[in-house]
Amino acid sequence: MKYLLHVLVLAWLPFYGFAQESGGRSASCGAVSTGGGNIDLADQVPLANYSWLIVNDSPSAIYVWFQKHLNAYQEDSDSYLRNNPQFVKMFVDPVKTLKILKNLTVEIKSTEPCYDFAGNAVDGSINTTTENAICISTHRISKKLDGYSYERETLALMIHEISHLFDTSEIEADEIQGDARFSFASTSTLDLAVELDMQVKYFRELQQSITSLILVGEKGDAYYLSSIRNTMLNSREELFTFQYSFLDFDAYKIYTPQFMRLSVAESFYGYKNNPELSEYHKEVLDTQFQGQDQATAWQIIYNENGFDSHESGYHDVVIEYPHSFENVKSELLKLSKYYEKVELQMKQLKERRFKVIHQ
Repeated sequence: MKYLLHVLVLAWLPFYGFAQESGGRSASCGAVSTGGGNIDLADQVPLANYSWLIVNDSPSAIYVWFQKHLNAYQEDSDSYLRNNPQFVKMFVDPVKTLKILKNLTVEIKSTEPCYDFAGNAVDGSINTTTENAICISTHRISKKLDGYSYERETLALMIHEISHLFDTSEIEADEIQGDARFSFASTSTLDLAVELDMQVKYFRELQQSITSLILVGEKGDAYYLSSIRNTMLNSREELFTFQYSFLDFDAYKIYTPQFMRLSVAESFYGYKNNPELSEYHKEVLDTQFQGQDQATAWQIIYNENGFDSHESGYHDVVIEYPHSFENVKSELLKLSKYYEKVELQMKQLKERRFKVIHQ
């Protein structure tokens, strides 16, 4: 169901009417779509803006697009992605996919076209002077795009060309370009940058609050517990909006199960420090762990609610029964270590850059 909307959009795109290149060539050959109509000179975006976009903003945005699709592909064997050959080519081997992105070179042509292998002038191509590279002609696309469309269309064109590095055909690359165009229609690089900064802030705050909670000891502290839970919920809500595309698959699949570490800690503190609810919290813990010294997040949820999560990450998070504060401390440290890892991922994502050759 996740990609049903994408199916509908891609089915609709051919009727939208991609722009036609001069000379009657379809815009499918590594070209941007102007959406029809003419662009006033006053609306054109300076060439310098295109260079800035490609050099500074496109890497994070393109990585996010790829990571979203990689996570979906690896998580759901029945997904729309797995039933379409163009996406299979790009996402079947995550190591290869990320290696191509990491080593990508972008050749920017600001005074001339790119050329396809038949010698035709085009907006973008993989007919380049270096390996694992794409060519983008800002000279050509700057004459077609305005301030409203230039970011979306440039990013979609880059992904079109990158897809050819995975041996996609022109038709397949067009479908991928349509998917990217749809993705970037509602999310700008500024949105991504702001959200990345916010997530870094969240994860740093979580580590600080967890450290403070541990220092308080067995008595716990309602303020820190509330702060940790609220920050976790805020982070999850915003990451859900972006389909968790900032996290690599290993971090993504155990992101939500991490909540169980805090839940168990809360039950421990309630059992130890709240006489009125002590028996209730003890009963919750005993139900969750069923007499075992440790349980997976999946077992805890199933034992308590009978809910059978089919997401693999719930089987990967193992939690200790809180016989003592040392057990709780161990789980909180694991939680803090996880947030330290994902904070680093956010920082690295912000700093992503492609190798760029200006021609």
